[in-house]
Amino acid sequence: MSSLLRIDWCNKCSVGYYVTNMEPMALKEILEKEVNKKGLTADKKKKVQNLIKTLNDNDNNIVMFAKLKQ
Repeated sequence: MSSLLRIDWCNKCSVGYYVTNMEPMALKEILEKEVNKKGLTADKKKKVQNLIKTLNDNDNNIVMFAKLKQ
């Protein structure tokens, strides 16, 4: 999801990981755009849709750690 790499708020790459912290509604907005793009398998699309359903405005911020390819 290339859109996630364009988020400038509190992100960095460190020790082989990309780390970002975002509000749940910001993540939901990105995921809603990305889930409809071609190339996503049915299984991954279902997982993303399930994640979207769990996010709401009163949640704590989401911290994501993504291992970078070497």
